[in-house]
Amino acid sequence: MTNKTPPTKLNPALTLALTLFHGITIYGFYLLFCGEYSLQLFFYQIALTYLAGFTFGTGDYGMWAHQAALSPSRRAGLMILHTFTLQGPLYFWARVHRLHHKQSDGAEDAQNAIRGVVYSHIGWLLCFNEKQFHKDLASAKIREDDIRADKIVMWQSKNYYWMSAAALGITCFIPVLMGWEQSIWHVLVAALTGVVINLHVACWTNMWGTKSFERSIGPVVHEIIHFLTYGMGRVC
Repeated sequence: MTNKTPPTKLNPALTLALTLFHGITIYGFYLLFCGEYSLQLFFYQIALTYLAGFTFGTGDYGMWAHQAALSPSRRAGLMILHTFTLQGPLYFWARVHRLHHKQSDGAEDAQNAIRGVVYSHIGWLLCFNEKQFHKDLASAKIREDDIRADKIVMWQSKNYYWMSAAALGITCFIPVLMGWEQSIWHVLVAALTGVVINLHVACWTNMWGTKSFERSIGPVVHEIIHFLTYGMGRVC
């Protein structure tokens, strides 16, 4: 097995992006508690955050990582909604999750819970090494041909940057167009706060609950958490 010790060298680009996003999120909650957001913007962002986040359980994990069968139109809809999460392309997350399942809590599992909740949740992203990731995929013999054969996934992967920019623009444009909020800055901060909330939702997926099947493993399931985390507690 490779990667017996977790990477500890920070990825500069991801570290900068995640630090910036979290700083904006702290400011976003400050605006919220100071009453700077309109109620319309507040409820709009909650609805959009949950709707986009729903694609984690249904799309990233259920559809592409676990090969659930859905029609092309539904897959396209999930792909578009997933783009609004601004979490990265489906092609990346489907492979990450397959590796996570095949090597669960093993040396090649980036989300290895044994390394601690902080590292397994976000530390591995801060220290993400793409070359090592590809080595781990090859070492674990993770199947990718079906993902690469999915034209919807690969089209999103090829066009992800302009699609994510368009998704962010649409997210910010709607509240202004509808007259719910006049400040573009407030709308942008609210949108990026939703991105960070969705990033952290997965942290709660298997932390509390009961072991419904295998008693020897670490992850647990709780129905309320299952609902709040977009169904990921049942498929992660």
